[in-house]
Amino acid sequence: PNPLTLRVNLGDCIKVNLKNEMAKDRAGFHVDNLAFDPKESMGINAGNNPGDQTVAPGQSKTYTFYAHPEFGENSALIQDWGNVIENPRNGLFGAVIIGPKGSQYRDPVTGEDVGQKSSWRADVMVDRTVSGNEKRQNYRSFALLFQDEDN
Repeated sequence: PNPLTLRVNLGDCIKVNLKNEMAKDRAGFHVDNLAFDPKESMGINAGNNPGDQTVAPGQSKTYTFYAHPEFGENSALIQDWGNVIENPRNGLFGAVIIGPKGSQYRDPVTGEDVGQKSSWRADVMVDRTVSGNEKRQNYRSFALLFQDEDN
């Protein structure tokens, strides 16, 4: 499997619908460095968090995250905490790349919009009409992830 690499803008709210297609293990969707409601979208069963935040086999759950401006532009790791022993080798890993507010993301080869799909590379087209972006330049972004536990 390939890593899931999503791109969002600073200040964006994203929703991820996770369908667990594993035969026996529960799955979760946790993202570091993004804001979330710990009652609904932590993606981890730990401590006293309410309800089951992981997904049973064959079931789906929607997780909601916010690229809070206080966290700035950064890379946020995606992890599956449904079963921390078994699930890392099952393939759900990746990153959410947070870019400048108002930006668009294009495939460097085809020019296709990759803002709504997974892509390890993107040309970031900065909206210079957004306050704070006036002097920023467009740039190319790469997200390379290494996972040594795949089956």
